[in-house]
Amino acid sequence: MHIIEILGYLASFIVAISLMMSSVIWLRILNLAGSLIFSIYGFIIKSYPVGFLNLFICLVNVYFLLKMSKTSEYFSLLEVLSNSSYLQKFIEFYNKDINKFFPLFDFKSKNKILNNLEDKDIRYFFILRDLIPAGLIIIEKKENFDYIHLDYVIPAYRDFKIADFLFVKNKNYFFQHGYTKLRTHASHNLHSSYLKKIGFNRIDKDEFGEIYEMNLLKE
Repeated sequence: MHIIEILGYLASFIVAISLMMSSVIWLRILNLAGSLIFSIYGFIIKSYPVGFLNLFICLVNVYFLLKMSKTSEYFSLLEVLSNSSYLQKFIEFYNKDINKFFPLFDFKSKNKILNNLEDKDIRYFFILRDLIPAGLIIIEKKENFDYIHLDYVIPAYRDFKIADFLFVKNKNYFFQHGYTKLRTHASHNLHSSYLKKIGFNRIDKDEFGEIYEMNLLKE
């Protein structure tokens, strides 16, 4: 197969993959890459309509990526009670996706916790992004550390902005609620990479997976 044909197939593949992305920013990035290769391919084979059309698509993607990078978004935390109807509906709706990254979090067994009003050691926070409930974090206060049962972000908002808000810009919020040492398990490679990127350190491993910790007092 000629290298020019491979270029065309590669461009088609990348564009197709981009359309499968649930995250808008990744859709734009991959679509930009695919369109750029398609544009080069079009000019090489002297199919100028293909070249110019895809060059225009590249410019459109660049425009929206720049616009997204400059857009100021409002982030906030909203604590809810364990018997919140919306909390349970949220977990039910995203349960399948949650289990991909948090296989230890079983909704059916955790449902007992969600309905236990007397358990004051477990707190539930929605992460609001422009008032949209884009994520959920569940933290349990233990004797020597604070265990994160769930740190979940819905697919459309997985661009690390929420993580930056939670663990970088909003650390004082954790201090105000008495959290100083955060710990969690990672049994998925993507989750491990995410934890390392936001500042967690691997400290151990057990039968449930790798154990990561962030000591806020040392940050």
